[in-house]
Amino acid sequence: MVDLVKIRRKAKEQKEREAAEALRRTEAGPEEEDGPPESSGTPSAAERLAMFRSAIAEGSSNDVAVADYDSDDAVQSTLELLTFLIADEEYAIDIERVIEIVTPTQITRVPNAGRNITGIISLRGTIVTILDVRGKLGHAPGESTLDTRIVVVRDSGGSAGFVVDRVLRVVKILPEELEQQPAATVDERNEMIQGVFRRTDSLSIVLDVDRLLGVDETIHDADL
Repeated sequence: MVDLVKIRRKAKEQKEREAAEALRRTEAGPEEEDGPPESSGTPSAAERLAMFRSAIAEGSSNDVAVADYDSDDAVQSTLELLTFLIADEEYAIDIERVIEIVTPTQITRVPNAGRNITGIISLRGTIVTILDVRGKLGHAPGESTLDTRIVVVRDSGGSAGFVVDRVLRVVKILPEELEQQPAATVDERNEMIQGVFRRTDSLSIVLDVDRLLGVDETIHDADL
């Protein structure tokens, strides 16, 4: 189970250390800053991501194909992450692994399936395995609401999906903003967690998609 209390406490301590360091640098004297970037006259990565967010907000009953909003002009070193809620906790995954975000549909149970497999759905004639990511993260089962979505991602065998309580937004962070998983010992580390990052008062937990899906228990895609 993910120990979110320890993660948040460690992140808070790190934030306090960074604040003290920032104060020390301020007292040492201001540094020169680069001027604002010039406009290229073409839609920026931020504008494209805004389009994606708008599509999610306005199309609550429609499927969203993430590939339509790829930001190929983004700086290569920038990490783009899809953030979402599960059991009131904010998580994030690499946007490049996301294929679609769809409204919930009938999930068919599979006899003798792995314990982390909820079932399968049909997505335009293709079977997609739905995994119990909520349970793997140590959360109790939740109820479906109008905000509930299925996030379909690429895995080694094709695609798989998992249910989230709500899709939030796509964010861009620099690699150095991704902090290591706060843990006092090696035993406390969770292999599904790549790290954490902060935005104002929120803390997002970045998940390793491959470990989260548990590819050894995934039913690969097949045509109906």
